[in-house]
Amino acid sequence: MILQFRPTCYFIIVFVIHYCKSKLLKKKKTKLFIWFFKFFFILIFYFKVVLQFFFIFLFFQVIFRAYFR
Repeated sequence: MILQFRPTCYFIIVFVIHYCKSKLLKKKKTKLFIWFFKFFFILIFYFKVVLQFFFIFLFFQVIFRAYFR
């Protein structure tokens, strides 16, 4: 399946964010960038989940249409 859930990938991204936070906390631009990155990451995560449910719904709709014909 194309839309596969990969927790390890998300874990690595979160680890990188926290590493950047600890290293570059002094600069305000970096803080802003980290917040933007977090927002972007959450947006992608929710979009993937919603897309997965949408594809499952479409799949079941096709099955029911074929079955009740």
